[in-house]
Amino acid sequence: MSLKKENMQHPDILNLFRVSSRNYGDGRSVIKMAQDMGLQHERSLNNKLNANSDHAHLSLYDACNILQLSQDVTPLRAMAYLVDHMVMPLPESKSSQDVLAHFIDVFTACAGVGESVKAAMDKNSELGNELSRNERKTSLELVDKLIEASVAFRQALLVE
Repeated sequence: MSLKKENMQHPDILNLFRVSSRNYGDGRSVIKMAQDMGLQHERSLNNKLNANSDHAHLSLYDACNILQLSQDVTPLRAMAYLVDHMVMPLPESKSSQDVLAHFIDVFTACAGVGESVKAAMDKNSELGNELSRNERKTSLELVDKLIEASVAFRQALLVE
């Protein structure tokens, strides 16, 4: 299995911050974002979000403000991708027992999917040929749930 890795550059990430800023307000400009960040002029934020600008650059503080106000994790995911990492939401707060029960339920559900994937990888089968589109979708959903449940379980173990 190979993952197609796109070449993400810093100006592309800056553009993602620009899109997040525009979507925060009316979807056309960064006026609302600039106001809520306490900036005097919309133009100063536009300049900071312009990859071609030599005199204004987006600071880490401003980038964090944009992430927090917009609640758009797309720029953060792109930044994590630069260093081969990923971003995922924190699990909802639950008791340790609830987290463990959820982890076991998800892990058990994944076992059945694992068997179908194993059969598809048999030497008499091409990789993935026996998996239908629905099986692939189900597998992806369960893998995402397993990752989230594993992170929640890990956090619960660290707390105790």
